[in-house]
Amino acid sequence: MSDADVLEIKHALSDPTRVLEALGMMGQGKARARQAGGWSIRCPVHEDGTPSCSVQNKDGVILWKCWGCGATGDVLTLVAVANNLKIDSQFKAVLAAAARLGGLWHLVDKLEGREPREPRHAYVPPPVHVEPPREWPPQAEVDALWNACVPTSESETVAAYLQTRSLSADVIDGRELARALPDAGALPRWAVCTGGNWRETSYRLIVPMYDATGAMRSVRACRVVDGDGPKRRPPFGHKASELVMADLFALAMLRGEIKPYRVVIVEGEPDFLSRASVMNDAHGCALGIVSGSWTKSFAERIPVGARVYLRTDVDAAGDRYAQEIESTLRRRAFLWRRQA
Repeated sequence: MSDADVLEIKHALSDPTRVLEALGMMGQGKARARQAGGWSIRCPVHEDGTPSCSVQNKDGVILWKCWGCGATGDVLTLVAVANNLKIDSQFKAVLAAAARLGGLWHLVDKLEGREPREPRHAYVPPPVHVEPPREWPPQAEVDALWNACVPTSESETVAAYLQTRSLSADVIDGRELARALPDAGALPRWAVCTGGNWRETSYRLIVPMYDATGAMRSVRACRVVDGDGPKRRPPFGHKASELVMADLFALAMLRGEIKPYRVVIVEGEPDFLSRASVMNDAHGCALGIVSGSWTKSFAERIPVGARVYLRTDVDAAGDRYAQEIESTLRRRAFLWRRQA
């Protein structure tokens, strides 16, 4: 079996959706999540309560990595796991199973010692579909939505939601941590989800999101009543990564105006609002992160020698966020991981 034959098998199994469904690894509901170039699924090699394994098409072949246990590989390792085979000692059997899955019967015959049949068609690697990079929502539309929003204390539904989280609407308003979607008025085309727009589906609490310069570039909408679907949503069809939540002192830090010596980084909107509501000291500030938030650019805004407290959830995602932050700050700041 030549390297070209192995590559032909990998290219024939380059569609993450088809391969995961064929191997029975796709999962249903919360056991999977769509992502650019593929899916996030429950890890096939360890007990996984949440989708922490990323399976994507990279340059025409499938590559995967579990952010929980660190396992990694290509489509052949997925085939091996699904068929209870050892990739090292049973590599030929793995290739045969993969060739069979890809419909490459001439290679199946070759691997199993039969006279290979001619391929029905000359093999042509499938074109690699590269999605154009998404951008944040247009700045003018973000500004218009934010300016149209009202203080959270003026929305009975939003204020009641905050009260159930032991949050004060007056404090949220006074520190410009969030606003409420107005009861009427046009919404941008990206303020939608399954079931209608954000207003119709009760995503009424609007939290601003900032880039590494302290400029508000987007928002996230939080659902304020019980219902189906995610509790929080970014703008539909637009980039949602590389942005953080920030209190007033964190914004001043990002803008280079102050150098606080204590920085608290928390995961998710509710925990950020809780932490930012009780911190009111120019020597300390609060940042909030979600999936894809943290970048090296934010790390470079943290003052050298600062004390950074990481408050992420006790799960695979929380561990991954902490590791990403630690890798960029290890030689810049003093780090403490405080599990939320």
